[in-house]
Amino acid sequence: WSAASGVTTATLALGYVGWLAILVGVVVYLRAVGRGRRGWEPLTLLVLTISGPTMMPIGEMFHPQDLLAVGLCLVGLAAAVRDRWLVAGLVLALAIESQQFALLVAVPLFVVALGHRRLRYGAGVATGLAALLIPLGVLSAGRVWRAALLGSSRAGIDGIHGSGGTWLWETHVGGLALLVLARSAPIVVAAWLAWLVRRRSVGPLDARALMRLVTISLALRLVFEVNLFGYYFMAVAVALVVLDVTRGRLRGPTLAWLVLVTLAFAPARGGLNPGVALPGVGLVVTPSLVVVTGLVILILRDVLAHRIRWQLVGFIVFVVLTCVPALWGVSPGEPEMPAWFWQLVLVSSALALAGGVSLSGSWRTTTWGSARSSGVVNEVA
Repeated sequence: WSAASGVTTATLALGYVGWLAILVGVVVYLRAVGRGRRGWEPLTLLVLTISGPTMMPIGEMFHPQDLLAVGLCLVGLAAAVRDRWLVAGLVLALAIESQQFALLVAVPLFVVALGHRRLRYGAGVATGLAALLIPLGVLSAGRVWRAALLGSSRAGIDGIHGSGGTWLWETHVGGLALLVLARSAPIVVAAWLAWLVRRRSVGPLDARALMRLVTISLALRLVFEVNLFGYYFMAVAVALVVLDVTRGRLRGPTLAWLVLVTLAFAPARGGLNPGVALPGVGLVVTPSLVVVTGLVILILRDVLAHRIRWQLVGFIVFVVLTCVPALWGVSPGEPEMPAWFWQLVLVSSALALAGGVSLSGSWRTTTWGSARSSGVVNEVA
């Protein structure tokens, strides 16, 4: 029916609504933390536009709800920074029902909220979920409630299936134990980390500490996953870029991490040639070609400047050894390295870029009221 009617491409193009959510979320959040209305806004959006992880939910796998959830999470975090906790709760409820990994943002935010803010935030989440799930549950004879609790995919309802390959999959744990570990462990660990942060801080967390905590929490999903696809890294990729911009410096290692995710997964497999066909646009985007061009430009600049950056040389050697199928006798289109290898490399490096999981030392705090009135986060040690 879809092929005969010719609606497939037009339907898939609806996925770009997810990108609009990212755009709105980034702009709203940057303006809440005092980085908006300047060059940081277009720079952040440009980096996210051309990076592989943010293309994959639409071009490689059709999961625009992931983009929508991340955009809503950023709007919710912006509301929390502006001390509008009821609004934050309402928006995070929408994010949770878009994609359940938003719980890794909603739960830590509830833990670090102080006093009456936590009550307002909880009321917002409960109100948002009730407004969505009660009428939809009645109309669907309760089927929506099962999806809301266990996820809309068959993997969430019937157990966990897929290609596997992660460290948790390789332990051969199965059944309910695997489902609990994969779905509950990231939330529990994220809540525990948020509690440690809350106990060691003297007041409300500032925007950088909050985004750092959120980035680590989102990475925990990848620690306990049983499958590993490129689009799984989208949420962490957006969080890392926004964290850098919040700090006021877009770091080279963050860009290198985005490059590595792009080359490690489907858009680059097959000898750095295949592209991502964007539905409804009539354009095939080749993230790997963009990456290789950028690396060549960096090398030429170093040659003209008569210098050698050994970290760049080491990165290129690593990319060649791990992302070129011919070196391993692998046919194009097949993964060169096992999933657990990329899980170890990419997740550990993402945690390091987020500031590590060590919670020792001082976490800066801010007065939420002053941040709301001035639009700039005022930090006190």
